[in-house]
Amino acid sequence: MSAVPDVSPRFVVHAEALISAGNIEAAIALCRAGVALYPWYATGYWVLGKCYEAQGSAAAAGEQYAEVARRLPGVAAVQRARERASAMLAMKPGDPPEKETDVEFILRRLQEAKRIVPPATAEDKPQVDMAAPRSERNIVTVTLAEIYAKQGDYREAIEAYRKLIEQRPEDAGRHAVRLHELEKLLQSADKLRQP
Repeated sequence: MSAVPDVSPRFVVHAEALISAGNIEAAIALCRAGVALYPWYATGYWVLGKCYEAQGSAAAAGEQYAEVARRLPGVAAVQRARERASAMLAMKPGDPPEKETDVEFILRRLQEAKRIVPPATAEDKPQVDMAAPRSERNIVTVTLAEIYAKQGDYREAIEAYRKLIEQRPEDAGRHAVRLHELEKLLQSADKLRQP
């Protein structure tokens, strides 16, 4: 009894890995088996088209992309894939591959780029008065104030925002708006507590 390969709808994930590894024939075999079992699964046809495209079989890739377009009409990526397959068919042997446009180059480079994390700003760093005695040094941040507010400790949140306004007068306008909201919440909470 032979082992049955994994041909669930996630066969496309395995096929993509095989394409990346350069094992196009195995990816094609897996996708063919997958679409035979799951003929409704448009992604299977999509990945099979990518297999054929990687193999250089433009006509077969175009057929698969046409099947995807039939099942998912109006998808721009599918239309672009069909155009690529048509362009591959139109090329004569020995023609140089089509150059990518500036926009395609930029998009490819953006996808390859690593995300740059911006440096912390003054807003992110707690303000501590080092001249104050240790017992009076209170580290206050917007995050801390919002934690108090989410826990329903409106008095603590209000106090934290007041300290932030003192420490960062340049952000006073923004903090004052939130301070006013918290004062209203405190008033409402106090009214609910009254018998």
